[in-house]
Amino acid sequence: MRTGEQDDPLDPEDDPADVEADRRVLQWGSVANPNTADGELQNMHAFAQAARNATGWRRTVARLAAWSGLLLITAYVLAALVVAIRHG
Repeated sequence: MRTGEQDDPLDPEDDPADVEADRRVLQWGSVANPNTADGELQNMHAFAQAARNATGWRRTVARLAAWSGLLLITAYVLAALVVAIRHG
């Protein structure tokens, strides 16, 4: 691998082991810390994948949970705006 330049993981001159290591680094790990933004994004992605692949009552519960979360966030933002306008 050349030094001092931007490494391209798909560069054919790179060592195959280095290319595979670069690909692994570019992907999210299988276990992410849920206290970080990457961990939260990975958890949301896993939930979305599971909800998309679910069938029957599990899909209904997953959709209900997702819509409930969106409605709660919307209600919180609207309540915060009302309080800010009234007391602002």
